[in-house]
Amino acid sequence: MKFGIAVLLKSPVASRDALQRIAQTAESLGYDWVGLNDRVVHPAQVESRYPYTESGEVGPHWLKKDGEVIANSLETLTSLSFLAGCTEKIGLATMVLVLPYRPPVLAAKMLATADILSGGRVIAGVGPGWLKEEYDALQNPHYAARGKVLDEYLAAFRVLFGEDEPHFAGDFVDFGGIAFEPKPVHRKIPVWIGGESKRSIRRVAKYADGWCPATTSPRVPLDTVDGFTTAMDSLRRACDDEGRDLSDIDVVLWPGRFPRDGSADTRVPFYGDTASAIDDIGSYADHGMTGLTLHLQSNDLDETLEQMQRYAEDVLPHFRG
Repeated sequence: MKFGIAVLLKSPVASRDALQRIAQTAESLGYDWVGLNDRVVHPAQVESRYPYTESGEVGPHWLKKDGEVIANSLETLTSLSFLAGCTEKIGLATMVLVLPYRPPVLAAKMLATADILSGGRVIAGVGPGWLKEEYDALQNPHYAARGKVLDEYLAAFRVLFGEDEPHFAGDFVDFGGIAFEPKPVHRKIPVWIGGESKRSIRRVAKYADGWCPATTSPRVPLDTVDGFTTAMDSLRRACDDEGRDLSDIDVVLWPGRFPRDGSADTRVPFYGDTASAIDDIGSYADHGMTGLTLHLQSNDLDETLEQMQRYAEDVLPHFRG
């Protein structure tokens, strides 16, 4: 069982010191990766349906909380390269990068650069995104076709990372007659797919080394063992269709800290008291989970670091060989 730390690149992490301290602390405590989210801008008005609340609304603290601006996000791939120089061994993941936001060859070059500078530690967690208003702000016309765009990007990455004379001709990605050097350290970068839909699961089976869904989607809830087992059955069938072995795919859940029903009395799996968290991890591991990206970040940096240390001391030793 492996464990990562989710890092939301906004207040209080939107600073050099805070980001460095979280990553270096995670490394010293024995976590396996830090996972950086992707938010370029926060549109002031959001009509797109947010996938992780029952209402579909982003919530009252999208831009400000208690009068303080909290929409001060750092850019993901820039931050990833910064952490490559601040750490030595911990994995550096995007959780998840909205891949169609960036031109395909440029996105591949940025990921490859971070991988080279880190000595081969990058994990590309990717997804198509959900926020049309952010696509619009980036003057990106591909929101309606974002799933197809993502699929082409992933196919193109295999060519760019693996072939000496890369060329690709698709509906959204087209290149040839170029040198793409240097390659990532291992001539590939592990790809984890976010999202919980049937299409996301098929995408995992076709393109990915791992699946990194959130547990809190009202449409595909994974915050119960039964819900997770159902999803794993879908992934197993998709792997069979693609001729792949399910055991070759990492299944890394990203559990939110707050229950889907909004109840203050509902305990969220993997958190709470130590014994319950250990039981949850064991139960999910029995059904195919191989890792967790834990959301231990609060609005206070010192509290965040304390929660990371407490989890590392109380829970992780039960799952280390």
